[in-house]
Amino acid sequence: MDALDIEKWRFISQSPEKSVGISSVLLGVILVERAAFVFPLSFLSNLLQKSPHVKIDLKQQVTIWWSSLMRGAVSIAVAYNQVK
Repeated sequence: MDALDIEKWRFISQSPEKSVGISSVLLGVILVERAAFVFPLSFLSNLLQKSPHVKIDLKQQVTIWWSSLMRGAVSIAVAYNQVK
């Protein structure tokens, strides 16, 4: 939630280097955070499924992770554009 603080983004917008650095850190955090939820929950779901046809394979897990990653990155971009 701290990433959406308007005052911090106004301060950062004065320095392009800091803006790129902060954006990179936020993207990295979003990447790790989504992986921390998608892969363990998919594993748990696979453990609970009896039928092998219903299990989530690795390709599907990566697709879920990537789509949720893009959703998070778009959310940050929209919040950043609201400040400008």
